[in-house]
Amino acid sequence: MKTLFHLIALAIFTCNCISAYGATYTMPISGTSTVTAVGGDLFYDSGNVGGLYTNSETGTYVFNTASGCLQFSFSTFNTQNGVDFLYVYDGPDATYPLIGQFSGIISPGTITSSIGSLTFVFKSNSSQNKIGWAATIAVATCPPVYNIQNSNGQTISTCSAVFYDSGINGNYLNNENYTVTFSSSLGNCIQALTFSYAISAGDNLTVYDGTSTAAPLIGVYTNGTKLPTRWISSGGSLTFNFTSNGSGVSSGWIIGLTCTTCPATIGAQTVYLQPTTGYQSTYCGANMVNTCSGIITDDGGLLSNYSANVCATCFKGYYRTFCPATASNCLRIQFYEIKINGTSFNGQKDNLLILNGPTQYNLPLPNGNNITGVTCSGYDNCMGLGFGPYTSSDPSGCITIAFKSNADAVTDAGWKATIDCIPCSYGPKGTDNNDCKNATAICSNTSIVDGSTGPGLISEGDPINSCVVSENFTNWYKITIATGGTLGFTLAPTKVYTNAANPGDDYDFALYGPSTACSSLGVPVRCSYAWSSVSLNPTNKTGISTSTNATFNDGAVICGGNNNGSDVSETVCGNSWVDDLTVTTGQTYYLMVNNFYAQASGFDLTWTLTNGASLNCISLPVSLTDFTCEATDNFIALNWETASEFNNDHFVIERSVDGENYTYLNSIQGKGTSLLPSEYIITDNHPAPGINYYRLSQVDNNGIEEKLKVTSCNYENTNEEVTLHVFDMSGALLFTKNILTSEFSQTMYNLPLSSGVYVTSMQHKNGSADLGKYLKLK
Repeated sequence: MKTLFHLIALAIFTCNCISAYGATYTMPISGTSTVTAVGGDLFYDSGNVGGLYTNSETGTYVFNTASGCLQFSFSTFNTQNGVDFLYVYDGPDATYPLIGQFSGIISPGTITSSIGSLTFVFKSNSSQNKIGWAATIAVATCPPVYNIQNSNGQTISTCSAVFYDSGINGNYLNNENYTVTFSSSLGNCIQALTFSYAISAGDNLTVYDGTSTAAPLIGVYTNGTKLPTRWISSGGSLTFNFTSNGSGVSSGWIIGLTCTTCPATIGAQTVYLQPTTGYQSTYCGANMVNTCSGIITDDGGLLSNYSANVCATCFKGYYRTFCPATASNCLRIQFYEIKINGTSFNGQKDNLLILNGPTQYNLPLPNGNNITGVTCSGYDNCMGLGFGPYTSSDPSGCITIAFKSNADAVTDAGWKATIDCIPCSYGPKGTDNNDCKNATAICSNTSIVDGSTGPGLISEGDPINSCVVSENFTNWYKITIATGGTLGFTLAPTKVYTNAANPGDDYDFALYGPSTACSSLGVPVRCSYAWSSVSLNPTNKTGISTSTNATFNDGAVICGGNNNGSDVSETVCGNSWVDDLTVTTGQTYYLMVNNFYAQASGFDLTWTLTNGASLNCISLPVSLTDFTCEATDNFIALNWETASEFNNDHFVIERSVDGENYTYLNSIQGKGTSLLPSEYIITDNHPAPGINYYRLSQVDNNGIEEKLKVTSCNYENTNEEVTLHVFDMSGALLFTKNILTSEFSQTMYNLPLSSGVYVTSMQHKNGSADLGKYLKLK
């Protein structure tokens, strides 16, 4: 039996600074909108209230406030998981620190700016639309502000602050010499994030890794010097000293201060060497590694120089990928040495890249592009020059290292860096079908639209035993053979070739079995890693088909010669097709579909079942065993259990006070596909006095919703007087009245409103507000 005190941590946050609704803002489909927001304003996706956002959006919304800091509380969030992302930046444009990027139904919750602006960027792909989001805007209290003049000589303990020059909103003065130390109030490491920086010629900002100016020097930053994206102390403190001369001043700096896990140090960890060759005529030189510890270095190891003529004429070089091994974490890399020769030979230079994600086509992290002709030694020196700490902001949580050296035989010591992981809200959850253990069950011929955030938390790609050299953006599926026969399929990408700038999605696959386990997959029985030439295969189709394999010739552009024929596994030089597979009743197989590019648009997977073959799986999306509620003095706890789930995207919980008209309460992520019992718990922190009805629904991966069950609880508490506001779908205020919470249902019933959906706000005396939708029926 569960005890209710375990549920308190799941309480829904309400801001105490929301007033009645003001303006309504919707995300632009493209371009940038800017507004000065006030408390009580509303922010929606482009579909506004109740609508869906559209395909291929690239909109930006910048919110400013006249005073204080902005706080956005999300009451609804639902985007196509893994491909449609909302990016939030802590400032007036996307160059400011990234707070997070959010996808699926994992809500951003409550986001508060460090300064007076927040920037939202939304990008959707070309398939599937969801209900997006709804957020209430409030003006909140900003983190404490310290300027270097007023804090001169002090040691300040904090994990949330903004640090300014002496001028704050104006210029600093001539002839200044001030010093301040910031230390972590949590006993870990202090982190400084650069928001803006501008100083005059001859003035210096100097940063030390410790409690005083006697600590190790990180860097001296002058006019024209770009500050690193972040500094992280190796211990608990950072010290800043600023000096200005007698001529010329400027606007100074804005630096955000937080606390974080201290970076890993060089020690007795596993050493990972950079590859010097690629698998199967590709640039991937090693299988990806899931880890939160280790040392990465060039191929010379910790003591010798790297090799010459490594992929000298390559676009980026040979690469390897590191991903987190723990859910909701992102990989972090910190350099302790970089020595890369910058001499050009035949137009080529030795070059190191730090890429934000699991493939060579991901963009570089800040200051991670074209690292050549660089020398730094030690944690502080490398960080002071901007080379780390590098933290993945990709939903995969991965970082890819690419390197090439020219053929002049002049090499150098290379690099040494440590690996660790830090918590991140947007990182891999460990519940998606990126890993075999979370494979989605396949029932029959199914059109699948499945976005992938990355390779998952387990390194399952195997360049030795599988034709797929490394996982990039993978989805796993489990197939059970109901009756024997011959099995084949066609995998057709939704996004096909348009032009060189839009090459379409590039899918590969590996089929494992029969009746194997995820922990011991072995060699795939069918596998294709083929590259498809645009001229011969513009649709980029791939699959299992003996007849197509025998007649379709492709890959000649990069591999030479004809390659149509008969095979069961093929490298990049194949024709994208392998022969049919004979299957028998009761066998199970695991299919890995691997896409090389981020934000794929999905695919149609059509099975070719002949000679009596058929597939089988769980038939019901969710097998619900229980749905109950329990009232306490302050909230109602809701609990439900499932025996199994199939393609279950998420649950929706609605509330009613009359058993007929329901309003949205909350959403919670499902398990996708699971044969194990699962338990879910949420709380309703503002139930109405009397009977509260709760309706549980399930939404599958294709957007189909099923009502599961209704339960009810009697909440005995004194009536509270609230202010009721009723708005139409455009945000126009229609009605305001002070009522008791128990009068809500009757009040709404008696209002002379047309049939339709309305937005309601019940504002409590403490300033918080409950938001909801109300369906008016005649």
